[in-house]
Amino acid sequence: MPRLSLPQDYIKNQGNLIEDFETLSEWSTTGAVAISSDTNHFKTGTQSICFTHTSASWGAMTKTISRSFLGTRFFHVWVYIPTYQDRDGIVQVVLRLSSVSNFSKYMQMLWSGLSNLSIGWNCLGCHRDDFTNTGGESWANTMIRMRFELVRQTGAAPQLSFDSFYIDMETLPRCVIMFDDGYSSTYNVAYNYMQPRGLKGTVYMISDWIGTSGKLTQENLNTMYNAGWAIANHTSDHSNLSLLTQEQVQEKLIACRDALNTLGFTRSSRHVAYPYGAYSSEALAAMSACGMLTGRDTASTYNFPPVEDLHLLHVKSCQASVSLSTAKQWIDYTLKSGSTLCLLFHDLVESPSGVNWAISDFQALIDYIIARRLKCVTIDEWYEGLTNPRYRSVPLDRG
Repeated sequence: MPRLSLPQDYIKNQGNLIEDFETLSEWSTTGAVAISSDTNHFKTGTQSICFTHTSASWGAMTKTISRSFLGTRFFHVWVYIPTYQDRDGIVQVVLRLSSVSNFSKYMQMLWSGLSNLSIGWNCLGCHRDDFTNTGGESWANTMIRMRFELVRQTGAAPQLSFDSFYIDMETLPRCVIMFDDGYSSTYNVAYNYMQPRGLKGTVYMISDWIGTSGKLTQENLNTMYNAGWAIANHTSDHSNLSLLTQEQVQEKLIACRDALNTLGFTRSSRHVAYPYGAYSSEALAAMSACGMLTGRDTASTYNFPPVEDLHLLHVKSCQASVSLSTAKQWIDYTLKSGSTLCLLFHDLVESPSGVNWAISDFQALIDYIIARRLKCVTIDEWYEGLTNPRYRSVPLDRG
């Protein structure tokens, strides 16, 4: 099969574009909001529709449609967020589909926790099972109203633009198993359990901590790297990057990259995890200036393809407050939604607290991943898989 005919960005099937937001007059507003054509930012066609709050806590824009969603499984819509102020002013983005004009019954999808969204374009994705049913609505009904709603923070006047609403875009699920800080348990527990079972992980290593008390040794890292694991960049000293200037951030990133490269760990030295999950516009500018390939925060969510900003990947973190059953649900949802799950661990211990997780739960979750046949890749494999079909077939010979 020719390379260009294979999936790009882990998109197996582009799906159907059912709304391109090209005709402003087809939309009516409710609440204290204004809508306008945005010809500067669009994904398809020549414009998106810019939605601006003017007052009150709620506002919506509605369109008359006639469409059956019976059998539809996946929904994706693009939103453009101009500034951090706009992003932080948004509490929820809501999609409602109704078979009656007064919305006395409807299917509703609610996206909240939007502080993890990028400035610029974001793809909001969901599965049909994520919708809630109000008033006895049914997918068997023909929907005649489609409504997008925006709930804002008190006192904020956020703005965003909607474009390119797709249904049944099919994407390939992936899991990237990640370990931050380089605890010795990453080798003694995780590597020794995963390796015989054919799974590889990604270690975000703080270069100044290699070989220090309780941390991975160079020998540990050599063994893991030679077995196909990724040894990635967690800065040289675990500084909070959001508190530094762009130049200072660049120094931390480059120092770690160079240290890893010197040790021979070249595959993933330009893949970064932000210490404490913290970053700023200066940190993101430093990432670009240094040629870093991916960046990962600690925002708790899935990564829905296509990922627009590779410097803002998100995670689900296994820590003491997270049960094994909850973590298994993350695996199930990743498979169902076709998303990429960055599954994060810190120290693995017998009696966990804080950000650490129980050894027994870790081993049980690895067994569950294998039983559910969720494909696991390292961060460099995932990155290469965005465009290179060779990396979509795992495991690979990484020698």
